[in-house]
Amino acid sequence: MDAQQTEQAKKAAEQLLQRDGKIVHKWFEEIWPEVALIFEDSPESFATWLEMIKDFSGTHWELFFFLLKESPGLLKSISLNQYDHWLSLIRFYAQIDRKAAQNLMRLGLCQFSDLLAEQCDWLLADCRKLQQVNWEGGLAYFEYLPQVIQAVGQEKADCWKEQVFIIANNHPVLLKNYIIGSYKLIGNIGGEEIRQWLQSAVSMNLEISSRTANSFLVLSPEVFLEAEKEGVIIFDSWKDLVFLMGKAHEEAAESFMHQSFEALRHLSAQQLLQWGELGLRIAQREGISAKEFFISSIDIVKETGYKDLERWAEAGLEVMEDRRLRLFFSRRSKESTEALKAGQLSLSLEKIYKTLQAMLQASFGQQVVLRETGVLPEGTYQEQADLPTCDGYRIYLPSKVSVFEDQELNFKLYKIMLFHQATLLTSGTLEGLEWSGDSTMNTDSERLYWEILQLVIGRNVDNHLLSINPGLKKDLKIILGELVKNLQKLDESQLEEAAVKELIVWSLPIFAEESPAFYGNGENVKDTADEIFQSLARTLDTSKLCRLLVSFRAAYRGIIVKELVEVEGLIKKQWDETGGDVDSIGLIKSLGSRFIQDKAVTFIRFLVKKLIHLHQQEAQEGFARTIFYDEWDWTLEDYKRDWCRVREIHLQPTLVNKVDSILEEHRSLITLMRRYFAMLRPDRVKRLKRQPQGDHVDMDAVVEALVERRQGMGNAENLYIWRDKRSRDVAVAFLMDCSGSTIEEISAGKTILDLEKEAVIIMAEALEMLGDNFAVYSFSSDGRLQVDFQVVKEFDQVYDDNVRQRFGSLKSMEMTRLAAAVRHAVEKMKRVKAAVKLLFILSDGRPYDMDYRAREQDEKSIGQWLRQDEMLYPQEDTRMALWEAKSNGITPFCLTVDKQAKQYMDKIFGQVGYVLINDVDMLPAKLPEIYRRLTT
Repeated sequence: MDAQQTEQAKKAAEQLLQRDGKIVHKWFEEIWPEVALIFEDSPESFATWLEMIKDFSGTHWELFFFLLKESPGLLKSISLNQYDHWLSLIRFYAQIDRKAAQNLMRLGLCQFSDLLAEQCDWLLADCRKLQQVNWEGGLAYFEYLPQVIQAVGQEKADCWKEQVFIIANNHPVLLKNYIIGSYKLIGNIGGEEIRQWLQSAVSMNLEISSRTANSFLVLSPEVFLEAEKEGVIIFDSWKDLVFLMGKAHEEAAESFMHQSFEALRHLSAQQLLQWGELGLRIAQREGISAKEFFISSIDIVKETGYKDLERWAEAGLEVMEDRRLRLFFSRRSKESTEALKAGQLSLSLEKIYKTLQAMLQASFGQQVVLRETGVLPEGTYQEQADLPTCDGYRIYLPSKVSVFEDQELNFKLYKIMLFHQATLLTSGTLEGLEWSGDSTMNTDSERLYWEILQLVIGRNVDNHLLSINPGLKKDLKIILGELVKNLQKLDESQLEEAAVKELIVWSLPIFAEESPAFYGNGENVKDTADEIFQSLARTLDTSKLCRLLVSFRAAYRGIIVKELVEVEGLIKKQWDETGGDVDSIGLIKSLGSRFIQDKAVTFIRFLVKKLIHLHQQEAQEGFARTIFYDEWDWTLEDYKRDWCRVREIHLQPTLVNKVDSILEEHRSLITLMRRYFAMLRPDRVKRLKRQPQGDHVDMDAVVEALVERRQGMGNAENLYIWRDKRSRDVAVAFLMDCSGSTIEEISAGKTILDLEKEAVIIMAEALEMLGDNFAVYSFSSDGRLQVDFQVVKEFDQVYDDNVRQRFGSLKSMEMTRLAAAVRHAVEKMKRVKAAVKLLFILSDGRPYDMDYRAREQDEKSIGQWLRQDEMLYPQEDTRMALWEAKSNGITPFCLTVDKQAKQYMDKIFGQVGYVLINDVDMLPAKLPEIYRRLTT
């Protein structure tokens, strides 16, 4: 930079200092030298930039800060003239919506760096035109145009731009959402199909409302793309349902659109349409009821299956009164609950779990860990969820099966699912298997290869299973009946459909006599898959083949999730080698980029965490019992009946005795506490003389009475000794929070959980001297059906070395559904006889769980917003659980280390029901002091 630039910058800095203050001046001083280097050969351009900056500084300090921060990068990508036009755009948006201006500023560098200079001119000029028509549409255009160019190229992007301006001129209210929705579709369907899609939205805008049309533009692409994965084209029929629903009731149509994407994860494409038709019939009766029906449907399908949902809906349609109809479809009436339970044909895994385990043991001669697919993290399945799978160690089955309208057939399906996965698991097929084909394959080819490989593995597994259990072939023919019917409908004049039919017939053991001989000459499954892939992919449409194979999957075989198998293999190896001390962070790093092409990094992180958690659970004794508890929903002002499942786990002693090191570290404190608590202990027996009744004669009183009688003085009274047996009548339960956040290190390598354990161990040693009865529990949760309540010591157990070693089994796990754990602890304490009962909760934060909230609402009112508050709902439930404890004569008290506790603890525990410890290291010393104060 030269002297002239420096002088210009100083003058500008002085003006900014006088007008805008020291902070703006400081920012400017840090940035201008970078810009001066960019304009090193053009002092005039630098001077122009300085004038632009001075003009813009009065807009808003936050926008000005972003501008300075982004300017060096921007001026390397665009000309000064383009920079000026961009500033004009930001000024315009700043007058309307500052957040929109900030968003535009953040997008600037990213968008311009992907475009040529000429394209930047188009983008800025187009945005200036569009912002005058619909400012939100102009902002969306700025965000999505570069992405459209990258996705489909300049020529198709030009066609897209033309359509954008047609919308802007004729239907400006649809502009923003057309841009967003069409971007999702443009790389997946042709231009004519997009025009038809747009025309549907225009018709909705004209005949129903702009709100419905805009919802359609945003939500319909997701539904289209999800349905396409099954290879079924349902979009036109779905769109017609939306239109008819909107005519009947606008909110019902919006609810249908909002829930359709989630529904497609649990329903087939055809079932989605049938579900929509059911909702339409309800909407034609009463619109709000239809809206409630769509919201309630997803949970019902998850719980019981689609056929039970249909029966429930038909029962609801028989309800005559509108108010009762709304209560029915929102699942808030007894009538609705009874209708759902009546005639339920779906079969739950929980109901037959023990039977399946016994069958597995009898047929395979070994115990296999059996889990629900629901425990796997979201994203495990790329297409249809709730299919059976295995990870090389466990088998995962759907939580319920409702394929057949017959529980016996559903049970047979469960059995075949289980046996197929068990054979896959025990046959060693997955060990050392190479998961991919040729590295030069494109995405469609790779997906096709993977489908073929799974088909070959499924065939081999079935053949092996039927060779050792031929009686299953009859059941298998029944299970495959619907698939066989659909195979006959394939058009063999279409090469892809003919090839898929031939391949499916070859892969199913029930067609052994009809299988073509030319498939499967490879020496192993991979060689066979390679051979089939080469024969099909050479001349046929790989994308169509893949869609057809997905739609004709034999559901009982499930799918193989390669990431699940490989990650579990690494965890199991490390678990066995270290005795359970798995380095999760190191493991995630070691996975490198192997899965990143197919799965997000966050998914792999969640998968590692979940599988380690499953190992931790399985390393324990198992569930001593499971019990359901109600949960208070303050938005309903009522309990959700049997809502939370608490799983009680009796911890086993560990080989590593961590208690000894804790006792050694805190020896002086423990000695002091024992001495102090010994002074609190009352005499066990106090002898009271001269009592009217008692256990023994008071000889001193008798002698005095005889002397008085001889002297003629009064009657003989109070001649006994009463032994007054006094003792502290206190029972205390320590409830420790073992949620994932307690893994945070505080000091000297100790975590919050380590300090919780130290505090409770010190208390246990002191209470042994005092004689108070105590129990030690811990808890964590992972959803309402997985609240794990761990027992370290029960009230009636002796505190010995066996109990002490159980503290080593405590691990930081998932989340904090405190109310359910409190209710279970209260149930245990109700059986203990004591004058004083204290529930001592040690926690590091507010109650929280992944589904710990009221059901989401669509309305935007303040009342409905509060209902969606994920903090308020668990607070109210916990407060109610604590009230229940007090009603049963139990005093709850919380010791928390959450620095934000003041914001919510008063509401939950009251002003005297908790103590906040700012220095977590003081927890072991503070707990005994607080206990003494509460019990004396």
